[in-house]
Amino acid sequence: MKYRPDVDGLRAIAIFIVVAYHAGVPGFSGGFIGVDVFFVISGFLITGILQKELATTGRISWANFYARRVRRLLPALVLVSVFVLVLGAIFLVPDPELRWLGQSVAAVSMFLSNLFFYLKTNGYFGADADLQPLLNMWSLAVEEQFYLVWPGVLLAASWVARRSRLSNTVVIGGSIATMAVVSLVTAEIVLPSNQSAVFYLMPFRLWELAAGGLLAVLVPRLPGLTSPVAAGLGGGGLALIALSTATQGAGGHFPGVGALPAVVATLAIIAVGTVAAENPVSRYLGVGPLVWVGTLSYSWYLIHWPLLVFARVATLESNLARDAAISLGALALGWVSYRFIERPFRYQQWSWLSGNRTTLVLGVAVIVAIAGTGLIVSRYPESVSQLDITPSQLAALRENRNANAACPLRPTGSPDAVDCEFELGGDRDLVLLGDSHALAVLPAVRDAAESLQWNLKVLWDTGCPFISSYEPPLGAPSLGSDCVQENDVRMKYLEEHRDDIGGVVVTARSSSLIRTPDEVFDGAPARWERAVRGTAERIGELGIPIFHMLDVPRFAHDVPECLIRIPGRCGVATSQAVEFRAPSADAEISALDGISGVSIYEPFDVLCRKSECFPEWENEVLYRDRDHLSEAGAFYQQ
Repeated sequence: MKYRPDVDGLRAIAIFIVVAYHAGVPGFSGGFIGVDVFFVISGFLITGILQKELATTGRISWANFYARRVRRLLPALVLVSVFVLVLGAIFLVPDPELRWLGQSVAAVSMFLSNLFFYLKTNGYFGADADLQPLLNMWSLAVEEQFYLVWPGVLLAASWVARRSRLSNTVVIGGSIATMAVVSLVTAEIVLPSNQSAVFYLMPFRLWELAAGGLLAVLVPRLPGLTSPVAAGLGGGGLALIALSTATQGAGGHFPGVGALPAVVATLAIIAVGTVAAENPVSRYLGVGPLVWVGTLSYSWYLIHWPLLVFARVATLESNLARDAAISLGALALGWVSYRFIERPFRYQQWSWLSGNRTTLVLGVAVIVAIAGTGLIVSRYPESVSQLDITPSQLAALRENRNANAACPLRPTGSPDAVDCEFELGGDRDLVLLGDSHALAVLPAVRDAAESLQWNLKVLWDTGCPFISSYEPPLGAPSLGSDCVQENDVRMKYLEEHRDDIGGVVVTARSSSLIRTPDEVFDGAPARWERAVRGTAERIGELGIPIFHMLDVPRFAHDVPECLIRIPGRCGVATSQAVEFRAPSADAEISALDGISGVSIYEPFDVLCRKSECFPEWENEVLYRDRDHLSEAGAFYQQ
């Protein structure tokens, strides 16, 4: 195909808005649509190349096609994968971060990273995906999977055209259009129930690449356009990309029809450059600086995201000025990669790379080597990691990873409400009730039960404090139907076993129902107070003593990671911690005042000094994340 400088300019715009989005630049909330622009460009170029080969020779050379893909994509990909593994050993905690990185490197090398991140994260926009150094590789996997099937699609359509004596344009174009419509409709059907699958997986993205392919097939039949009309269409396309970049929100109705504006805009820009190359939009896109950035777009795309992630991991924060500087620095590294790695391989500047067979064999060998290295790292992360981690920090990290192991959950609303029980040889039961914060104190509560010579029953559920009849104000989070059902079952259990129960321990992170990090929901503390009182009175009527533990301090970062990465900056001012917890804690203290049989325990008295709540004591890490006690923290006492 004839070289199109305007397409490289369009690549430059696409990579710029992606990088700006990743760096957190205001006004680029929808910058992820740059990937959709890349998909259309790839579909257009690849289909055009293959169609020209079909028209010229009547066949497609699979060896030549895949050798070209290996030369184009693999060298820079290998470089970045090795670079990321080295940085991972320096900056990532062994498990799960370095273990996941090793697995993702293996997936990336085999062009399965989109499937890996689909299975391992809560979606592209989820918090757990945001700190994956190779997350950006998902789109490369989509394109590679497209390349695996696309030559076969064109060959099959060409064969049908010959057999039916219809033109290639009609059969190939019709086949591509049908696939695009099926892909888009399927994406729309699946999107409401599984946005992550539609975002990551190739069949749901196929329509975007196919749209570019359809344009390549229809190029000979496109009508000529005058320069003003072409300028209007091209300018409208650029405006539509800009509008989508500024207004598309993360996690909205996307991709599916949500990606349609970016796809249509890209098609319009490429089309006008095809039929009216002298129009001002195409001339603008073909200017030197944009073309230069466009040629570096692949390397820049590969490098910028890992650098941003490692900076955020090392400092435990995002910083706009720093992240923008890193992104620009990544462009310089992209030039180095392009000049000394990508270009020599791509244009076969070394004679030993000239043969397709040599290229393919070498490519397979490199893929196997990188995949094997990634799997070794994932198998032995603690041996690879260069971080200086104390035994207590490592124990807290492991506890956080296996938090539910101490008491696995039974199904919500199970008739047998007890999730786990510890028979300690007693004739009475101590019952632990609450959410994951209750589970965090389980080791110490079990120790207390054993000292009382009582058995221990645990009734807990994630995000479900033990409360009855709580009606949140408008705009505040509710307990959820599962939690309401769970609490009905919990209360019924207490009623049915009142004669065996010597007391209950109740605790939860109630502040999450009362406030956001920035504000308190209007009316929520008063409603929470009434609900806590009503629950305590119901338990009191059963003659069961209550040990109510107020919530623990909340820190700005996950404590073990903070102590490893930025020690000395991990505490929280006592006044700040008290102020954050006050709306829920004050409501609980007021609700329980005067109710007989209730004891209130204040963990701040143990976990905070006058000026600071401390994350560790005598090298013992007291938390497994930002607000769950570790086992050492559960047992800690001054």
